[in-house]
Amino acid sequence: MKGCFMAKTHINKPRRSRRLVPSVGRRAKVCFGRSKLPVVIVEDRGPVGSLGRRLVRVRPVGNGDELAATFEVPADELVFR
Repeated sequence: MKGCFMAKTHINKPRRSRRLVPSVGRRAKVCFGRSKLPVVIVEDRGPVGSLGRRLVRVRPVGNGDELAATFEVPADELVFR
């Protein structure tokens, strides 16, 4: 019996989204309680979160102190203008 067998061209792997990598110094907003807090991205921590989530360190905008409290958030929770 002659036949043509096709090999699988892809394997069911989870696809990584090709989202824009946020750049340092870019302004964004983070949901903080019921409001959106304006922040500046201070550092890109890379894919170190759970399941390879990209984390970024942010600083709230409007503080005169450059060493204001910074915190880390997942990059996919940032809202860009």
